[in-house]
Amino acid sequence: MIVFTRLTAAVAAMLICTTGLSATAMADVRQVAENLLTAEGRLPLRVKVAPGLLYQGRIIINIADLAEAERFLFAEEKDGRIKRLFIVQFEEAYPASDLIYHWSIRNPVRLGDNVYHFNTWYYDGEQNIRENPGKEGDLTEQFLRQKGLELPGELMMARWAALPTEDLRTEIILFYLEPMEASGFTLADFEEGGQAADRREEFDAALVARAMAAFEILPNRADDMNQ
Repeated sequence: MIVFTRLTAAVAAMLICTTGLSATAMADVRQVAENLLTAEGRLPLRVKVAPGLLYQGRIIINIADLAEAERFLFAEEKDGRIKRLFIVQFEEAYPASDLIYHWSIRNPVRLGDNVYHFNTWYYDGEQNIRENPGKEGDLTEQFLRQKGLELPGELMMARWAALPTEDLRTEIILFYLEPMEASGFTLADFEEGGQAADRREEFDAALVARAMAAFEILPNRADDMNQ
């Protein structure tokens, strides 16, 4: 079992240089055991990840000095190349930040206690990193590379994003990614005029089915006690 505890601000201030933990830390405990991610505290969540996706670790990201994101990464790989990647991200505005998440849930999907906005996205990960150096995608790829894992450039993503607290200062985001090369097509093939442009709904449906098979949101422990 691997346990991560958000420390008090005083302790975190002493450890920030060596651990990456920020001084915004609250009494949140997040742990991974046997592919079960359990989060307790302000953003409770229990996610059971499919056995083929092995836990790789977590990274903490400072987002423009406005918010902190904590990502837990699970990957299936073959010969160092990632075949599937699943990410659970907890994000919260820093206390000194006036950040409010103003986006709306336009395509709602309920998973557990939260309602998520759902979308799919086909994109060039390498281009995204070139255009956004030092941001989430770049730091995630660097982390994976240090693990000896390569994330191919063109990707297919299914994404669920929730605003779990009433103050709109937190997010929980679930990402499921696959290399587009596994589909037999390229990103250009799905663009207007491409040979797979009229098959996007078909590929979306298949991607969503595989994504939903990769994880399960379990009842939180408090919910179990109330049943």
